[in-house]
Amino acid sequence: MTSTNLNKKTLSSDKIGRKKFFLLTGAAALGTALATAIPFGKSAAKDSSSKEPLRVIPNPHAVKRTKNKANGK
Repeated sequence: MTSTNLNKKTLSSDKIGRKKFFLLTGAAALGTALATAIPFGKSAAKDSSSKEPLRVIPNPHAVKRTKNKANGK
C-alpha cells in the first residue's frame, strides 16, 4: 500500500481510530514545529535592527493641550 492510498483511506473514513488520530496529530505537531524552526526571514530582521533609531517629530500644526492646575483637572 502506498502512503497516498493510506492517507486517502485514513482521512476519508467516517471514524478515525485512536492510533490513527495520534499519528495524524503527531504529524501535524511535527510539521508545525519544523515550520517554526526554519529561519524564515531572519536575515531581513537583522537588517532592520541595524538601521538608525526611529525619530519622532511632533506635528507643529497639532493642537497643544496644556494642563491647568487652577481648574482642578
